[in-house]
Amino acid sequence: AADEGLVTTAGGTLQARFGSKVPAMSPLERIALTSNGNLQRIFSSYYDAPVHVHVDRCEMREKDIGETDGGDSLDLSTATANGVLVSRKLDDLYPMSGISNAVNGAVWDRKVHLSVHSTRFCTARSVVTVRSLDCIRLVHSGAVGIGQLFRYLDRLPTFSLLDAGRAEDGGMWRSYALECEELSCLVREEFTSDAWSVTPVE
Repeated sequence: AADEGLVTTAGGTLQARFGSKVPAMSPLERIALTSNGNLQRIFSSYYDAPVHVHVDRCEMREKDIGETDGGDSLDLSTATANGVLVSRKLDDLYPMSGISNAVNGAVWDRKVHLSVHSTRFCTARSVVTVRSLDCIRLVHSGAVGIGQLFRYLDRLPTFSLLDAGRAEDGGMWRSYALECEELSCLVREEFTSDAWSVTPVE
């Protein structure tokens, strides 16, 4: 657990790993940093209001996983998991032999944003590898969030916090992996600087 940033002993893992990259990390940001598929619920509880997930993009890959297509591509080339460099090629983490084979995996590029009180507070880009026909249908519909997929499968995914940092505008970002037998996700989330101080629109 220590390698995944989930230990909260004095001066604990989060501060040791990311304190220099996320200066002045608040308690709320530490909660968000270690959220493992339940970010929507955390923010909904914090604001006591519905949090909406808006799907901006959900496309199945039909090209080499290493190719990029502009600003929406997910770059984890500098992330580390347990001290090991994470390759940009998803195949290095989750071997597969063809997107048409449900056993080996179908791969989607997804981009969503989360909003509360009609205000966007987080944008998430993800690479989702699915090895279940039922999940393939759900992902293809674009109507189900990643956390909901794991709940649909009744699975508790393994969570690995890969990297985190502070953006120029003061917002926090993080990259992480979620995985179970049927489903693997690489996710990068970018939070606005006012993610914890959104006020209702009058």
